[in-house]
Amino acid sequence: MNQRGACWIAGLAAMAVIGSNLPFAHAEDGSSSSPSPTPSQTASPSPIPSAEELVAARPVVKGIRKVGHQLTASTPGWSAGATFSYQWLRNGKPIRGASGATYWLVKADQGTKVSVAVTGGLTGAASRTETSLAVKITDGKTGKKLTKPFVVKGVWVINKDHRVAKKYLKKGPGVLGSKKEASKALVKLQKAAKRAGYTIQPTSGYRSYSLQTTIWKRNIRILGKKRGEQMAAPPGASEHNAGLAFDLRSGSKRGYAFGRSNAGKWVAKNAWKYGFILRYPKGKTAITGFAYEPWHFRYVGVENARAFAGTKKLTLEEYLGLA
Repeated sequence: MNQRGACWIAGLAAMAVIGSNLPFAHAEDGSSSSPSPTPSQTASPSPIPSAEELVAARPVVKGIRKVGHQLTASTPGWSAGATFSYQWLRNGKPIRGASGATYWLVKADQGTKVSVAVTGGLTGAASRTETSLAVKITDGKTGKKLTKPFVVKGVWVINKDHRVAKKYLKKGPGVLGSKKEASKALVKLQKAAKRAGYTIQPTSGYRSYSLQTTIWKRNIRILGKKRGEQMAAPPGASEHNAGLAFDLRSGSKRGYAFGRSNAGKWVAKNAWKYGFILRYPKGKTAITGFAYEPWHFRYVGVENARAFAGTKKLTLEEYLGLA
């Protein structure tokens, strides 16, 4: 083969190599075909849903619209599988710490309008926020005296803002006229104290409407109106009227001396185990309306007393969301 023929054959070979690397090859019938693509070539990114694809409706606020009651955020019409976050609003402004599906109405909500902003989203989707219509909140009481006890979390709330009508303030069958359940709890507390080396006695349990009136007026006469009303409740506003509270002593240690005694300290530390709480702690007069009373213990039941002890709340009003 001469030099020109050799060059021609080499050119054909080079063209064949180049052709094998092209994306299309010719089939035997002259039609074009493409090599089978790899999985990585066929995969395409999943489209990210937009916020508009999350079918959403305005949230609905359900529950009793009164201080001391619980509201719940309902999300009817939202897409199945959506996840939510919540922010409760008072007069359109965020309420600090109120970021759950439920919200207990507190005293600060009285007379305001409460709503909830719900933010929802689907996996991989942009989130979307909708706000409920605002609802007007009223106080949980009716006038100065309730026609029936004001109850929050199963607890009778009895104070100057929530007084109880006379017909509900009846003497019970327990110790010093207390209610049966409170009396049983007191006996257990006394037995536990005795095992710990202390003697605990109740000095006051149930008080009638007339007796409470006498004590209240006497304190005002002796101490003056401001201090007197901090040391004694008007009739219907005292937990003694309901037979749910006891004033305690240890031998001759009464009043503030009881609070300073080892027995009083033991009771303050262990009362919750038997369903009692120290009702009027030091430095909380602005909330409770009463001066510090280390001798006054209120029965709220073991479940509530345990939950109360486990929080940093110092008053029943704070624990129940009323302050």
